[in-house]
Amino acid sequence: MNSTTRITVTDKTYHQVVGDQPVVFETRFCRDVKSEEQPYCRKIKVGVEAKSIELGWIDEVGMLLLRNEEGVFTTVPTDEEKERMADKIVVMSVSGIDFCKLYPGESLRITPIGISAWTVRCLSSDGARCSLTVIPA
Repeated sequence: MNSTTRITVTDKTYHQVVGDQPVVFETRFCRDVKSEEQPYCRKIKVGVEAKSIELGWIDEVGMLLLRNEEGVFTTVPTDEEKERMADKIVVMSVSGIDFCKLYPGESLRITPIGISAWTVRCLSSDGARCSLTVIPA
């Protein structure tokens, strides 16, 4: 029995060109972490103003996961709803420099360095709902 606290990731991304078979990109790994603290998990609202990423009680980040929760519909969306949702792009920045975008429904998994300089914001004035998980190192 393994008595080490760890992070385990399994991830598949598919890319398909019309008329071709999809190409799959797979990632699988485990990494031990020192802390036995619970992860910090929150639902957050991201607005147009950049805001620091909340860490809760976590002092050292082992992994940060952010998911743009927009783009989920319970009924078939109208063209107007689709257009409005397409603008709800979340941008992550480090020291004021944008480095990635999360379209509705997308997520990212990173192990950040210097997390105090990291911020998130939404390109839409309506903002975007996101899920944030911070796993301790």
